[in-house]
Amino acid sequence: MNTPSYTLNEAMEIAMLAAHSRSVVCLEGSPGIGKSSIVEMIAGALELPLYVINLPNHECTDLTGLPWYDRDTHQTRFAPPAMLPTRPAVVFLDEITAADTATKKAAQRLILERRIGDYRLPEGSVLICAGNLAAHRSGATAVNMALDNRMIHVPIRASFADFEAWALDAPVRPHTLRSVDPYLDISTGESTRLLPLQALAHRSHPTVLAYTRRRPSHLDSFAEARDRGESAYATPRSWGTVSRLLQAHDELGTDASLPTLEAAIHCTVGHAIGAEFVTYMREAMTMPDPSVVDNDPMHAPIPGEGDLANVGTAFAFITLLAATLTPDNVDNRIEWLARCPGEFIVCMNADCVRRHPWYAQSQAYVRLSATLCALTFVR
Repeated sequence: MNTPSYTLNEAMEIAMLAAHSRSVVCLEGSPGIGKSSIVEMIAGALELPLYVINLPNHECTDLTGLPWYDRDTHQTRFAPPAMLPTRPAVVFLDEITAADTATKKAAQRLILERRIGDYRLPEGSVLICAGNLAAHRSGATAVNMALDNRMIHVPIRASFADFEAWALDAPVRPHTLRSVDPYLDISTGESTRLLPLQALAHRSHPTVLAYTRRRPSHLDSFAEARDRGESAYATPRSWGTVSRLLQAHDELGTDASLPTLEAAIHCTVGHAIGAEFVTYMREAMTMPDPSVVDNDPMHAPIPGEGDLANVGTAFAFITLLAATLTPDNVDNRIEWLARCPGEFIVCMNADCVRRHPWYAQSQAYVRLSATLCALTFVR
């Protein structure tokens, strides 16, 4: 019997319900699939500071606190660890399956009793765990059955729809999610970040988005890489790294070496997918500059013509146009888009709506909507 798995969005909904019911969720999935990103966005939605505790990096006493002798009561007490919150927060026990046995037992007390030693978790706090499974061959070991039975286990799978939402910088959660810094301690105005924020806070490079749209099966190649014993493989996280490599290369301009960039991509997502992406990237580099559309929208080449004859290059181009849309160039770009084949109109229009909230209120959007209606009617 196959165990069901859930997309990032579905897992977040389950985790939010668990948070409101004071239950503890354990997010399970292969490395780089987005477990930490879910927790970051939950903290933002709840407007609570986020404390990330990577359990394999800690010993048992880091959680219990060091013992000390109280001369007044003649008792042994434990000094509460500074890494645990003193006010309501989201506490993220990451990589729980990779922790040693003693640390797991200490974490178990915090999960079961919401206290450990002399420390009590502040009322209103949310506990979330995450880890890989033994099948992922990432150093994970089983958690005891008693603890397993006290958590809601949510297996996660990669979803292109979730990745696209990240790439377009759109919230993965519905409208209830607020754009706040999940690491911000509201009372002090200081960051409580203990680990770097993952790529979720940044937009994807247009070439990465266009490529993964064409090859959504290349979003996550962990299983294949694991079976082949390879250390570099594609995941939503590693595609975020590729985006940053491309952005750095763009910023460096002529000082950047293209072979170096290509080698770095191979070393990030693996050689098979890396080779295919590099081929696509080279094709995308032949596309015209967006200024061609901005300067003469009625005569600039459209998909199927000139430098946009290749379908992959054409999709990369409209992704770039959507990413760099501004109130100053929107009229010319939408005038050009209205000349394009229907599938390109639909794709770029959707990108613009999701990337730029102001776009749906513009006259250009109204005019293009009439074109879309006409296309639908004709079909």
